[in-house]
Amino acid sequence: MTAFLVPGPNLVRPPAVLRELWNSSDPRYRAGMTWRAAPTPARVRWWWALLLPALTVEAMARGLALWSGLALDLGPAMQALGLVQLLTAAAAVVGIAVVLGVDNRQEAAAWRRTAERPGG
Repeated sequence: MTAFLVPGPNLVRPPAVLRELWNSSDPRYRAGMTWRAAPTPARVRWWWALLLPALTVEAMARGLALWSGLALDLGPAMQALGLVQLLTAAAAVVGIAVVLGVDNRQEAAAWRRTAERPGG
């Protein structure tokens, strides 16, 4: 889990973990490893594509605000922070869709395993 804290790997590890969680939760796959060959779902790609720029723009906006010396200035720093809020909200909505999707997939897989059990 330290890969989440190390610059570099922390840019690729979170979406990889979510891809693995999403694909391994797919009820179509049995207990084997076939889910590893599945592609990254669009929801996961969109979540990361929104979250990463939001974090980048937020860092830039904070730098602009510190550089200008005026925290309440409505210049580029505040405009960037407004953009950050929009990107963060969009990333949150897509993140919720990812979590709900994983939950639904795991529930469907559990139901399938229960139905396949002898006497179940």
